[in-house]
Amino acid sequence: MLSTEAGVEVEIKATQSSSVAFRSQPQHAIVIKILRDGTFEEIYNGPGALVWELFKGKQLPSNGQFQVSLSKLRQLHQTVAHSDRVPMII
Repeated sequence: MLSTEAGVEVEIKATQSSSVAFRSQPQHAIVIKILRDGTFEEIYNGPGALVWELFKGKQLPSNGQFQVSLSKLRQLHQTVAHSDRVPMII
């Protein structure tokens, strides 16, 4: 878990597959997909509460992790205001 300068805790998930797993609700989440050429695609950058809302009413799986597809996170990312994203620093 990392924190921004403003003190927001950020959980970063990196994957090469088509989904990621969450054990608990992060304050903020960044999900990236690592591509074959070593570059990456930002899939989701926004409040963890929006991701956790996807699991509302679902029973916790036996492994303790909720799975969410990258396609669903891409759709959710489109609803996040730019002001609610952690800016990329190059």
